[in-house]
Amino acid sequence: IKVSTVVSTAVTTGFPPSAGVFNPEAMPFMVPIVQFLSRTGCATHGHR
Repeated sequence: IKVSTVVSTAVTTGFPPSAGVFNPEAMPFMVPIVQFLSRTGCATHGHR
């Protein structure tokens, strides 16, 4: 089952969003999520 969700722009710094990075306060939460998605082959933005 594919699931998607929105993520607040408050967790990133920089513009455009594709050139941004996670802000330091979000890193402890976002890095494990991104690592899991990368490790399991899950895509972001609906691309595979």
